[in-house]
Amino acid sequence: MTLAELVARLGLAEVARRAGVTPATITRWIARGPSAHGAAVVAGIIKRHLAAKRGMEGRRKAVAFRDQLPTPPQSELPESEVKPPSPPTSGTIEDRETFDYNTDRYTGEVHVITVGQPALEVDFASLGSYAARIFLASKRTFVRAKFLFFRYITPTSLGKGSLIHKRGKWVEFWASTQVHSSTLGEASSFRNAVESIMDIRGEGREESLGDVAQRRILWLEQVHIHTFDDNEEPTELATIVTRELR
Repeated sequence: MTLAELVARLGLAEVARRAGVTPATITRWIARGPSAHGAAVVAGIIKRHLAAKRGMEGRRKAVAFRDQLPTPPQSELPESEVKPPSPPTSGTIEDRETFDYNTDRYTGEVHVITVGQPALEVDFASLGSYAARIFLASKRTFVRAKFLFFRYITPTSLGKGSLIHKRGKWVEFWASTQVHSSTLGEASSFRNAVESIMDIRGEGREESLGDVAQRRILWLEQVHIHTFDDNEEPTELATIVTRELR
């Protein structure tokens, strides 16, 4: 940004005030260029102005994002804490629609369904039907679904007191259905498992995912549909146990 552009945005009097000089000096700097000291002063003003603008834009986006989120029905925290300022991001998120799924025992594919919504807003019935169609179309023997969830937590929600800086964060975790087999005609059972994923309970916990979503924002980012068969030539156990650990 140039000095002239800064004056166009803030006005001559405001730039002069921030620089600690007269408007006539600013006009002269625009025409002839500032001194070395004046250039340093102008550079500092421009830097602070751009930083403030980025901050305002970030706050505007945060407000817009929070406004579109449903408030958890049983939340005991104020909206400023229970609602995050932006959606979650993670390095584990796949940006491909399908990729190979090969292990020592199985071979197949993973079909990625990107949802990107609060879990309470997701139509799990439609999601289950879609997942079942992927399974049937794959012609594979086995299938399971893995769900990439994020929950939004703050220091207050963890009971760490009011003196802790209340800056929340997204915490990533996965949930999964059991493996279903087409040889047992379980396509409908798999669909029901996907539909009812919010009813499952976390390891060692009495509350279900649905219970969690009632109290804080629970975000469903993706569903990975694993369709696979037994390997025709599986890796022998002797080979597996002699591998070097990584």
